[in-house]
Amino acid sequence: MFSKSTEYALRAIIYLAQKSSVDHKIGITELSEAIDSPKSFTAKILQN
Repeated sequence: MFSKSTEYALRAIIYLAQKSSVDHKIGITELSEAIDSPKSFTAKILQN
Protein backbone atom coordinates (compact mmCIF):
# COMPACT_ATOMS: atom_id res chain seq x y z
CA MET A 1 0.00 0.00 0.00
CA PHE A 2 1.27 3.48 -0.89
CA SER A 3 1.21 6.61 1.23
CA LYS A 4 -1.07 9.45 0.13
CA SER A 5 1.94 11.41 -1.09
CA THR A 6 3.13 8.54 -3.24
CA GLU A 7 -0.35 7.89 -4.59
CA TYR A 8 -0.86 11.53 -5.59
CA ALA A 9 2.63 11.71 -7.10
CA LEU A 10 2.00 8.63 -9.24
CA ARG A 11 -1.39 9.94 -10.34
CA ALA A 12 0.19 13.29 -11.24
CA ILE A 13 2.98 11.68 -13.27
CA ILE A 14 0.53 9.51 -15.17
CA TYR A 15 -1.73 12.47 -15.89
CA LEU A 16 1.21 14.59 -17.05
CA ALA A 17 2.46 11.82 -19.32
CA GLN A 18 -0.95 11.41 -20.92
CA LYS A 19 -2.05 15.03 -21.26
CA SER A 20 0.94 17.30 -21.66
CA SER A 21 2.46 18.19 -24.99
CA VAL A 22 4.68 20.86 -26.49
CA ASP A 23 1.60 22.93 -27.34
CA HIS A 24 -0.21 22.41 -24.03
CA LYS A 25 1.50 22.82 -20.69
CA ILE A 26 -0.31 21.55 -17.60
CA GLY A 27 -0.60 24.01 -14.74
CA ILE A 28 -0.77 23.09 -11.08
CA THR A 29 -4.45 24.06 -10.85
CA GLU A 30 -5.46 21.82 -13.75
CA LEU A 31 -3.33 18.99 -12.44
CA SER A 32 -4.62 19.15 -8.88
CA GLU A 33 -8.23 19.21 -10.08
CA ALA A 34 -7.62 16.26 -12.41
CA ILE A 35 -6.13 14.06 -9.69
CA ASP A 36 -8.47 15.26 -6.90
CA SER A 37 -5.66 16.58 -4.75
CA PRO A 38 -5.34 19.86 -2.86
CA LYS A 39 -3.41 22.40 -4.93
CA SER A 40 -0.81 23.20 -2.26
CA PHE A 41 -0.22 19.53 -1.52
CA THR A 42 0.22 18.73 -5.21
CA ALA A 43 2.77 21.51 -5.58
CA LYS A 44 4.66 20.32 -2.51
CA ILE A 45 4.95 16.68 -3.56
CA LEU A 46 6.03 17.61 -7.09
CA GLN A 47 8.83 19.84 -5.80
CA ASN A 48 10.61 16.73 -4.53
